Amino acid sequence: MGKRIADDFERFYEEERQSSRPPWADMSEQAEKCLHISYEGFVREEEERTEDWSSALTQAVVKAMDTVEVRLRKNSRLNALEARIRELEAKLAEAVTRECLVVPIISFVPEPFECLKEIKVVVQQVDDEEFTATFFEANVNAGGCHQQEAVANLKNLLLRRLEFLSAQPPEKLGKPLKKQLAVLQEFIRRKE
Repeated sequence: MGKRIADDFERFYEEERQSSRPPWADMSEQAEKCLHISYEGFVREEEERTEDWSSALTQAVVKAMDTVEVRLRKNSRLNALEARIRELEAKLAEAVTRECLVVPIISFVPEPFECLKEIKVVVQQVDDEEFTATFFEANVNAGGCHQQEAVANLKNLLLRRLEFLSAQPPEKLGKPLKKQLAVLQEFIRRKE
């Protein structure tokens, strides 16, 4: 192949040399130098390449397969991340649209109990007709048809829960109930 290129170049050069085209006349010295270039190394290199074509092809195919595999793994990972992002966006949109309000409880009037500390209650809309009021520290919540009813029901439940747990012998209470009782006693006590 290299020999054929050299022959073609020489033939082309001879044809151009014999024509009267001015651009080639200016470059005759450079063209003369090209005639003395040895193409033997190029020809030998081409012959070596053609002898080793099967191993080169095998290496190229293996490399291509590796590249495809890496890209497939990356695409799979990206698809999983995109799905997770869409899921989190949906949850965030739901949380934003859900009405959430923090309501402080500072009194239990007319009940014979007093607040030792302000109780922060989170009121959330569960659906169109239901709200939930939650005192997270004591893990107690109550529902209602509107926000005020949910908070009133929670206040009532907190007092009843404190009375019930206080009436139990400590050895009968498990660890979660002991913790709940301790939290309730930290925030609420019966008036004397």
